[in-house]
Amino acid sequence: MATDRLAICLAAVDEVFGGTVNADQPFFDLGGNSLHAIQLTVHVKDRAGLDINTFDLVQAESVEKFFRYCLDSE
Repeated sequence: MATDRLAICLAAVDEVFGGTVNADQPFFDLGGNSLHAIQLTVHVKDRAGLDINTFDLVQAESVEKFFRYCLDSE
């Protein structure tokens, strides 16, 4: 089940950034900005039911690792 939710989170990353991205990079290395962070937070909450901290997202070593950590911590 967590794998499905991870896929939903990663699809949200692609959608917010407007194409397929390498989610194994830090948020800002993907070209992220504050608007992307808010959009991603909302998409992930709506689609995967995962509450994430926007500040933690932008500070994470990689976007994918951040989502994995959040899902494993539930």
